[in-house]
Amino acid sequence: MNVFRKYWKRMSVFRLPYEIKPPYSHIIQIGDPVLRDSAVNVNRDDIKEEKIQKLIKIMTSISINDNLFGLSAPQVGVPLRVFTLQITENHIKSAFTPEEIKKYDIHVLPLQVWINPEIRIIDYRTNVQAESCGSILSLKAHVKRYNKISLNGFDENNNAKSIEATDFIARVIQHEVDHLNGILFTDIMNSKSLCNVLWKEINELNASSRIVNLKCDPTSQRIILVAELEPVFRSATMQLDVIIKFRSAVSR
Repeated sequence: MNVFRKYWKRMSVFRLPYEIKPPYSHIIQIGDPVLRDSAVNVNRDDIKEEKIQKLIKIMTSISINDNLFGLSAPQVGVPLRVFTLQITENHIKSAFTPEEIKKYDIHVLPLQVWINPEIRIIDYRTNVQAESCGSILSLKAHVKRYNKISLNGFDENNNAKSIEATDFIARVIQHEVDHLNGILFTDIMNSKSLCNVLWKEINELNASSRIVNLKCDPTSQRIILVAELEPVFRSATMQLDVIIKFRSAVSR
């Protein structure tokens, strides 16, 4: 039994006495079968119904609170063809270099909801960038994506809309549409580029301590490394909050 299962078993005493059903207010993780389902279209007559509007409200809330680039309905446990998309000022300031902003035409994109999206490839040339995913905690890898696409679908008010997207925005859209088709970035990545984003922190901790546990805190949505200090400091236990949030479909 791995550390996550041991941790979850220990925490079982604190679980709620009733079953929590989707849409969840957290992002589900790889292994949940919903992530491998092919999502189905939303009936347009249902878009303004309470059930779909509740899903949209939860998805937009998570997207804003966790500062995500994108989030698909399957990632909150619902196999419907819905995703959110945004690029915020905070993304631009914290996630990209000035060179990347210029190279990949990165600009603010207000939060959008896309229902029953359909993409068409406009430019079949590709580029490779690092991607991560809120449903595959702490891992990233290089993924090849098409340079330019068009996107058609409906908004939360049942209005038809379409855009053309290039470079980074096109990448986020392709990543989210993959989710709707049961595809994760690990299925199409360059496998040799796969890495744990915490590898440096783990090395630094092990220089003076022993890693006791690596756990996910679903409340604060962070990975916590728990380390026991060497004998001279044995009376203390250190928790290092690495501040790795379920923050983006594509983490820079």
